[in-house]
Amino acid sequence: MACGALLLIRIADAQTMISDAASRLGNLTENESLSVSCPYCLVSNEVEIGKAPGSSIIFCCRECVQRFHVHRSFNGRVDVRQRASIAEVQCMNCGDVHGIKLKPESATPISRWCLKCFVKQRIDPVNGIVTSFVPDTPLDVQQLSRDGTGRSICECPDCNTQLRAFAIRDGYIFAACYKCDNLLRMEELEVANN
Repeated sequence: MACGALLLIRIADAQTMISDAASRLGNLTENESLSVSCPYCLVSNEVEIGKAPGSSIIFCCRECVQRFHVHRSFNGRVDVRQRASIAEVQCMNCGDVHGIKLKPESATPISRWCLKCFVKQRIDPVNGIVTSFVPDTPLDVQQLSRDGTGRSICECPDCNTQLRAFAIRDGYIFAACYKCDNLLRMEELEVANN
């Protein structure tokens, strides 16, 4: 009889824990209204964002009409920042023009390869000016598979990290391994997604 009573108590404890967890989860699926300052003009705006960590919205300021990003961090804090702007950057070696996302809050130069002449460029993150470039040669690799979005997957031959392709140009697919500082090039293959 004592064993049966103990089992009923443990079942009741488990039901209470499940009920508490469901209650907390239900709260995370709800939205919260709060006031945030526009990162451009500093005017206060009322936004609605999810309570769950990782919730994110793009919001248009009611005053200056600039769009900005509101994001709930994993610690629950809500961060507001300017959206990355896109700049056209001209390769200093071949003159090819391509777009990059500028990050005005970052002082770290951006590294990008020109996919026409294969130079690696260092770009100022604030104004989008190429500050230096170094000739490079892409490593030819094989496409391993495709991810759920259809992007090609390959493997860096130096560190064996699997990487997703970021661009297609002139019949080739490109991926970058920033760990090894390699530009990877592969021919597109028809791979069944199983």
